[in-house]
Amino acid sequence: MLMCAEACLANDMQFTEPNYNCMGNTTLGGYNNCRRRCDNYNNPPRFCPLFLLRGCTCKKDYIPVDKSYNPLRCVLPQDCPK
Repeated sequence: MLMCAEACLANDMQFTEPNYNCMGNTTLGGYNNCRRRCDNYNNPPRFCPLFLLRGCTCKKDYIPVDKSYNPLRCVLPQDCPK
């Protein structure tokens, strides 16, 4: 579910989606800020917001290396930096 938060006008209902450039092991989709990452893999967040953000996210089976999203770097869990 995409909330009208970035460029929606109440009467106009114009929505402009930014030009996402998802590369490597990323794809355009929905995500929340409390997803499992390499830096929290063994202690993931317990409570997550019910809303999703739209942007580049990791492809299936991949996880972000850290909480930096610019650029988003995704690896398989076994390839996380030590």
